[in-house]
Amino acid sequence: MAATGCGLEAGGIASAPVPGCTRLYDQLGFHLLHGSFPTGSGLGRFYQVRGFERVPPGGGVSREPILGVRAVLGTEPHEQLFARWRY
Repeated sequence: MAATGCGLEAGGIASAPVPGCTRLYDQLGFHLLHGSFPTGSGLGRFYQVRGFERVPPGGGVSREPILGVRAVLGTEPHEQLFARWRY
């Protein structure tokens, strides 16, 4: 399944909630906003153009800056992470 043709690339209905959600999470003081999507779905670019870091398949996001201890957020083998830090 590709992200194109679903309103994802062109800022269609699927992308409408993203700016409001990121703004709300910023206002509430969250430092890390993250999620995952199926590898090969084409959603990596969707999140990347909206200010999220696209983590390579099999990679993780360190939560040490928040927790102060080594802790990595990972995914299942068929998933890929996206993340956005607010410092």
